[in-house]
This record gives sequence, structure tokens and C-alpha cells, in this order.
Amino acid sequence: MTPRTAIAAGLVLTGWLALAAAAAAQTTLPQDADAAVRWESLFERDKDGFTDFPLGQGAKFIFVSSSEGSDFNDGMLRPVRTLQKALSLVSNGYPDRILFKRGDVFVAAQLRATFDHAGRSILEPMILGAYGDQRQPRPILESGLSLGGKIPPRFVVIASLDFYASQRDTTVRSFDPERTVVGQDAGIFMFTNGSYLWIEDCACRFFGVGMVLQSHDTFHTLIIRRCTLCDSYSNRAHSQGIYIDGPDNVLIEQNVFDHNGWNESVNRAGKTIFNHNMYLQHGPPGQDRAFIVRDNISARASSHGCQLRPGGLLENNLFLKDPLAALVADSPSVVRNNVILDSDDIGSANPRGQGLEFLNCPTVLAEANVIAHKKDKRNGESALAYDPLVRDQPPAPSRGEFRLNVVYDWAGSAFTTDSPSVELNLHDNYFHQNGQPIIHLNQWREQYLIRNNHYQLADSPPFMIGQQQMDLAGWCAKTGDTSRAAAMQFVDPARDIATYAASIGLKDATLEGFLAAARQQRRGHWDARLTAAAVNDYIRAGFAVKPQ
Repeated sequence: MTPRTAIAAGLVLTGWLALAAAAAAQTTLPQDADAAVRWESLFERDKDGFTDFPLGQGAKFIFVSSSEGSDFNDGMLRPVRTLQKALSLVSNGYPDRILFKRGDVFVAAQLRATFDHAGRSILEPMILGAYGDQRQPRPILESGLSLGGKIPPRFVVIASLDFYASQRDTTVRSFDPERTVVGQDAGIFMFTNGSYLWIEDCACRFFGVGMVLQSHDTFHTLIIRRCTLCDSYSNRAHSQGIYIDGPDNVLIEQNVFDHNGWNESVNRAGKTIFNHNMYLQHGPPGQDRAFIVRDNISARASSHGCQLRPGGLLENNLFLKDPLAALVADSPSVVRNNVILDSDDIGSANPRGQGLEFLNCPTVLAEANVIAHKKDKRNGESALAYDPLVRDQPPAPSRGEFRLNVVYDWAGSAFTTDSPSVELNLHDNYFHQNGQPIIHLNQWREQYLIRNNHYQLADSPPFMIGQQQMDLAGWCAKTGDTSRAAAMQFVDPARDIATYAASIGLKDATLEGFLAAARQQRRGHWDARLTAAAVNDYIRAGFAVKPQ
């Protein structure tokens, strides 16, 4: 295999970046995993990458405006005022569109209706969206939206709407934490069967849960794309950015998840182990539900950035200061090209600081992930944690391959196992730890293969099997490891989110400044520099290896 040449910082480089790109091209997922991707590929996109849905035959447009509408209007030539009236004017099974006016604010009384309609087909969905000048803000809906009722959602698109729990916004002077708020528990709520639901360019702010998407039995094919889910919290129940339980063939792509599951300003709404940016629930152990989570930004969660309990593909996401970046479990999984920067605790009584954790997966491939810059030793969990036997009855014999990953200056071990695997292949990784452990295995098995890694060693014995600490010589004698101990010469390993923010000219070149800007992304106001893909390219280029 010929390494592809990478260009970074004005130097021509080869190494793990090029090898990782070639290796990823050879890795495939089960065929069913691309059902949502195939649906996504049927439509064209505008210059900024937002989906353009063509007009279906016989489609009717119903316009809704809080500033100009009246429910005595026909909705087509003159807008109506309420969602209930708009729903009465569209036809089930048709590609009709209900469009809210950009720049308008709709109060809860104007939104009291359940969306219980379906479109015609995957090419002619019914659309709940926005109209008007795209330079204007999205329509603000001060209530959640419920899907289901007599007709389950099927062939439905929800686009360019800002769901805002205004009475739960802790940043406004009128906020009252004792007030009972009706209709603001979830931004989008679904508990029904159905198929083909697409949510794009929506925001969910300050709800108990940003989106709750559940099914009684089955829900086939779900896309969540370019949405912003932030500031969910509750002092009465669990709280998530998004909670999915039941649907299969799910694509979660290019979203921003920030500060979900907790609020430091509300009594009894602090961080807990139960609240996450993305809580994606599993089915029976071993069941592949075809989840793809890629190109998202996850930051400052209560606990996990992403609990990918069904397993699947976790690719090219950016995790910023999540106490635990991601958990992947229960089915064959590929985790690649993610960038994890820093980590936090879940409160003083719950230190964390973990990168990627793999539980009960029959097979795991983790490749080309960068996990870096966690200096707080109080949060001393490992960068890569492999625990294939976390349940009493694993779904299948476990096999794990970890290759081409970079762990740099991470307080805690670079790699740990908490239970034995049938096979373990750990190779071509860069573990650069300043005074921190390198590898801790719960036990050694002869079928394990550890080779061709690059270690920056600590002063104390950096390796451990069970409770036995070892230096490099003892480790190699025990394991047959052929790796090298040498300080790696990276191009610019100090790169982080603050240096990236400065490189693109943000006035507030901090984590908070970058996230404030990323939250403003929407159709009509898009900056490709504020995406996971752009940041990850910048960070990875800093970890390119200088030629010898």
C-alpha cells in the first residue's frame, strides 16, 4: 500500500495521516447501514451544502405567519396564523408544505396541534419548514412539536425551524425556576412507528430534551442533519440533547450538540451520569441497528458526548471537553477519524476524563482518532478503553483492532482493557504521554498482537498487566511487542480549539468563543470553518509526523 502524500503547514508529509486515509477506504460497514445515506443522496444541495427538496407533483403551499396571518385566510395567497389551521389545509399522502415565516415568533397557543400527516414517497415528502429571506433568522416556535397521532410520520421533512423553550431560558431576566412550564419538555417529540423522517437545519434550545425520537415497535430510516441542540436541562427528570430509542437506519450528521443535560444556574439541575449530548439507545445485544454518527460537534455534555449504545459508525466527530467523549457498544462498530480535545468531570464527586470506550462489541475497529490535551490528573480515565465482556453474556467472540490512533498528553493511560478479548491487535499507534501510563491490560493472552507502535515513555514503569508494572524491556519480553520508544516529532502538536479559533480570526479565540459562533450556523448564515471537518483537519495536520 502506497501512502498518500499529505500537505500540512507548508511541509510535504507522509505517515499515519496517509496510512489512515488508505486504511479507511478499505473498511466497510454492513450493507443495511447505508439506508439513510442512500435516501440523503437522492437530493441535490445548495452552495453551502443544505438539502434542496424538489417540488412534488400537486404540492400545495400553506404559509403561516404570526405577524401577518389570520386563520380566516386561505393559507396560500394569504398566510394563516396557527399550526392547527395549517394542518387542516394540507392533504395526507401528498407532498404539501407548511411554511412558517422567517423572522416571526410563534407563541405556544399558535402551535397547539400534533403533526399527524404523511408525505407521498421518499422523493415527495411532506415538509414542515420556513419561507422568506434566508438572511432572516429561522422562525422561532416557543413550544415543542409532537409527531404521531392517528397517522404516523412517514415521508416527512422538518427543516429550518427554531424550537425555543423561552420560559426555561436561564439567560433572560424574566426566568423563574419555580414556574411550571407546559409544552416545553421536548423540542421535537415522537413516540410512534413510522418511516423516513428527516430533520435538517433546526434548533432546539433550553428544553428538557432537545429531541425525543422513540418508536413502539419499528421506525425505519431517520436523518438528523445540521441541527443545533443546546442547553437542555431538567431538575425533575433525565435530560439529553437528543434521545433515540427504537428507530433503525439512523444518520446523525454535521450537528452541534453543546451543554446538554445540565444547567449550573438551576437548583438540582447539575451534571449527572445519566444525561448526555447524544443518548442513542440499544436493542438486544448483537443487534445491528445501522447507526451512523459523523461530522458532529459535541461539547460540554453533562456526561457523554455520544452514547452510541447500538454501535455502528462513529466518524470524524469533534468532541470538546465532554467528561466522556463517546461510548460504543453491542454491535460490530467502526470508530475512525474522531478528534477529542480535553475532558472534564461530572462534578467533584464524579471525576471522569475518558476518550473512547468500547463495551460488549463483537468486533471493533478504532483507527486514526486523535485524543489529546487533557492535563487535569483528577480526571484520570484512559484515552482508549476496551471492555468486550461488560455483560455476562457477550453477543459473540470479541475481536478488537486499534490502529493509527494518536494519544498525546492525556492524563490517564493511553490504552486499557478491563476484560479479555478473543483477539486484540494494537498496532501503528502513536502514544505520546508526558509522565502518564501507556498501556494497561487486565491480562495477557498469547493470541494478542501488539506491534509497530511509537511510545513516548514516562519515568515510572509505563506498562501494566494485571497489577504488575513493567518497563519497556519487561513489557516486550512478556508480549513480544516490536514497538519503539522515541520522542515523536509532530508538526505542531500544541494545536487546540483556542489556536484554531485564533487561526480563523474569531475575536473570542477560546472554547466558548468558538462554540458561540458554531451555534449560530444555519441556512443563509453558514461558515464552513465552524464545522467539525474543518477543525479536525487542522488538528490532524498538527499531528502529522515530520520527515526524518
